[in-house]
Amino acid sequence: SGTGKSSTSKAVAAQLGLSYLDTGAQYRAITWWMVSNGIDTDDPHAVAAAAGKPEIVSGTDPAGPTITVDGTDVAGPIRTQE
Repeated sequence: SGTGKSSTSKAVAAQLGLSYLDTGAQYRAITWWMVSNGIDTDDPHAVAAAAGKPEIVSGTDPAGPTITVDGTDVAGPIRTQE
């Protein structure tokens, strides 16, 4: 773990004109969906059974990354303390 990895990756992608994929946001998005849908995230079988259900779409623009779950913008909710 550490700090600045995403910021550095985003800056490098923008500087080089490359796409940027925020995999941390994807992890938080699937977790947000599971918690919102009452999936027991401590149960690996429940997580595995539910993992393919939501549609997660990640934007790749380093200047404005986006992420939606089943059409809902979750960029804000996945960054809260919860």
